[in-house]
Amino acid sequence: MSRHLILLRHADAEAARPGRRDIERQLSPAGLDQAAAAGRWLQERRRPDVVLCSPATRTRETLAELGVGAPAEFPDWLYDAGGETIVAGIRELDPSARTALVVGHAPGVPAALHELTDPEASDPEAVRQVASRFPAGTLAILRVDQDWAEVSWGALVAVRLPGDD
Repeated sequence: MSRHLILLRHADAEAARPGRRDIERQLSPAGLDQAAAAGRWLQERRRPDVVLCSPATRTRETLAELGVGAPAEFPDWLYDAGGETIVAGIRELDPSARTALVVGHAPGVPAALHELTDPEASDPEAVRQVASRFPAGTLAILRVDQDWAEVSWGALVAVRLPGDD
């Protein structure tokens, strides 16, 4: 039984400013548009049952603009998680979830994608699109043929880069 894992790097955010914590950075106007466009793209393909979202302001705003309406958790560990930590979090997902969305940051989200992607089972064009870049607002969908608790690889079936409309 297949599951789907959607990995999303938050949309474009404002630049860091002195005296303001990184976790408080907001989406830029372009980022708000990016996130809304990503939400429209996603609604045509996959609707998540569950969401793991970094507690940062820019990831929360990205999730809100997606309009997915799935129950979300905002674990503190996801804010600065590396790829291995994100994969460990995915393994803790509710076993009944069929489609999961993770909204996070670079370099953790792209690292998790590269760790989980089986190039032999994946769409070659999708692999090429994220081989050397994963800009803000990028969405990647993996088909996973394992239970979440055992996930170790998936087939990359779709990628949406910002501006792909």
